[in-house]
Amino acid sequence: MPVDWNSVYDFAPNPKIEDFANYSDASELLTEFASNYTSLLVQLHNVFNGHPETYYDTLAGMHQLSSMVAQLFQTQDPRNASRVLGPTWEYVAQASQYAAREGQARPTVEAGEPI
Repeated sequence: MPVDWNSVYDFAPNPKIEDFANYSDASELLTEFASNYTSLLVQLHNVFNGHPETYYDTLAGMHQLSSMVAQLFQTQDPRNASRVLGPTWEYVAQASQYAAREGQARPTVEAGEPI
């Protein structure tokens, strides 16, 4: 398929939250995105590991993440006016159940038990 390169969002490759430490607005948006991404990974893990009833909530999380990407693509990169912010596919420990369990592995659960 042909690609219209003039219609592609241009953002720095592999953006990281720390790259925007001096730009509070951008850093906040990227941290929020990465936190939601981490939370979505946890939700997916839960769906596929004993809690399929959370599937629809997980779908809602996916839609929220796609809305956040759209917001990033509408936000100018403060370091380069010809670019927009791109998604940071980073793990944010504060958004993870693993971190909430203080680094402890998930306990073994019986079917129907909450995690």
